[in-house]
Amino acid sequence: MGPCFALPLAALACFLLPAGCCVMCDNRILAALKSLETDYLPKLMGPAEVNSTYAMIVRTVKGFSDLPYTKQTYMGAIGEKRYEMVITSFLKNLKNITESKTKGKQSVENLKEMLRLEKINFAFQASMFQKEDYCPNKCGAMFQSLIWCDYCSKQVQLCKKKTEECGDRVEEIHEHEALNLNCFLDWHKEAVGLTNYVFYRVWENNSETVLYSGKDPVFNRPSASVNDSGKYRCELGTIYNRPSTIIHFLVTVLPRDLEGWKPTGEFAPAKTEGGKITSVTPSPEPETTTVKHQEVKSMLKGRIYGLLICLLIILIAAIIFWLVTRKRKKTKPKSSQASIDSKSSRISRKASSKMQKK
Repeated sequence: MGPCFALPLAALACFLLPAGCCVMCDNRILAALKSLETDYLPKLMGPAEVNSTYAMIVRTVKGFSDLPYTKQTYMGAIGEKRYEMVITSFLKNLKNITESKTKGKQSVENLKEMLRLEKINFAFQASMFQKEDYCPNKCGAMFQSLIWCDYCSKQVQLCKKKTEECGDRVEEIHEHEALNLNCFLDWHKEAVGLTNYVFYRVWENNSETVLYSGKDPVFNRPSASVNDSGKYRCELGTIYNRPSTIIHFLVTVLPRDLEGWKPTGEFAPAKTEGGKITSVTPSPEPETTTVKHQEVKSMLKGRIYGLLICLLIILIAAIIFWLVTRKRKKTKPKSSQASIDSKSSRISRKASSKMQKK
């Protein structure tokens, strides 16, 4: 039985057994398993054992996708990127076993252990796909390619949100700086059926001019001018005749030299009936604001100077008071000592006069 007949036969057997296939949907896996049956296992065992061992291997591989159906872990499908990771891991580890020098029953045990670990890996990748990769777009319309394990069927699923609109972005730069409008979203690299990024300039009357159409998600203008201020729109197309992503940009280009700036758009000077542009008189508000600021500044300076003078006067008065008080304290003990001496002299004179009378 040649390999050209073995592949369709194995694919047919995939549908006859109750368990899903998934891993066996890939022709590389079918070829590797057939090589086990015809080349590797006959070197380790007899024909009867080869048939039973090969049947066990096929049942185990088919049982990889025999998992509980839950919204969080597995829904019977897996994304192409995760699927490729499963296939690559399986083929790599199977090759390590077939090329090893281990012989006999130990080789079969190693093969069983490899199959057990690969089933765990498939369950992990399927769960991670469900948690992180399944319809990851938070806006817009994403077309995602899925592999449905029960039928070995690859289908494109639409992950649709309420609208293709993905919000508005505000860009503010100065004149002569580069204007970069980025329309890329992370889930774009996982989507299928995408065509071109198209950038439009949206005018005041809602008419649009195409600025760029291509695979680059970033529109670049190296040196922006004030006239580049305004509205822009980016649209990512698909082969399914509907947009995948629409993003609006509101761009403001600030002038570097205000004197040379000519207002445009809503800020442009109004035209008279004769077609002449009316002159725009400068607003007096900045001048008034400057005068008020100077008045407040001078008033605050006057108050600060007055406060400093008051503090200086209080300090001088305190020093004078302290000096006078100190001088009084020094003179008081001397006067009290003199009064005591005068009293003692009067008493002694009275006592001597009494003695003379006696």
